[in-house]
Amino acid sequence: KGATGCNKWAELLHIFSKRQFGNTLEYAMVLFLTGLACAIGARVGIFNVGGEGQLFLGAMASAIVGARLTGVSPWIAVPLCLLAAMLAGGFYAWVPAVLKVKMKVNEVITTIMLNSAAIFFCSYLTNGPLKTMEKGVSAGTDKVDPAFMFGRVIRLSSLTESIYLTIIIALLVWYVMKKTSVGFEMKLTGQNPRFAHYIGIKADKLTIGSMVVSGAICGLVGMFEIFGL
Repeated sequence: KGATGCNKWAELLHIFSKRQFGNTLEYAMVLFLTGLACAIGARVGIFNVGGEGQLFLGAMASAIVGARLTGVSPWIAVPLCLLAAMLAGGFYAWVPAVLKVKMKVNEVITTIMLNSAAIFFCSYLTNGPLKTMEKGVSAGTDKVDPAFMFGRVIRLSSLTESIYLTIIIALLVWYVMKKTSVGFEMKLTGQNPRFAHYIGIKADKLTIGSMVVSGAICGLVGMFEIFGL
């Protein structure tokens, strides 16, 4: 009887440790992708501190599109939700990037301020115009079709199949930054923008583009949270 009890406790601890390991990986994935997004901007000398706001807007955009596409094939709906999240996050990063390049406004200040604006805007939508009519829900949009949700990689944990997309994104960013001419131009622009300009690199467009990509990745993280958790 004592041996049986010990076996049950051992099994319980094993399941619990796997669950916690999955949760840890999920939290790490969020920090990893937002950190990677910041690194893209920093590569060209612009600092995206607005990842939180871009994540919120990406999450909101994907939730709206996901709810509206209920009943549509996941092979169509999920890519559209991914695109919506990227567009929302990218646009929200484009604004401070243009202000930085065209008007020399400090991007650290604007991105930090825009974080609060995005959070309050999303709160307004979930408590106002887009609030679900579902009973028992105090605030939130309509639910996303369960068929669109990412499956669990580790049972009972928060880790979902979005981890595979995270790996693909990381490898793609590494390849572009380390193995392509665009990556070299980004590095050169970040180290010496004046020299980059004189040798023909379109530093302004590269800076804005890098910031938009950075915001798009943060928007994707928001989508991963909505379609995962």
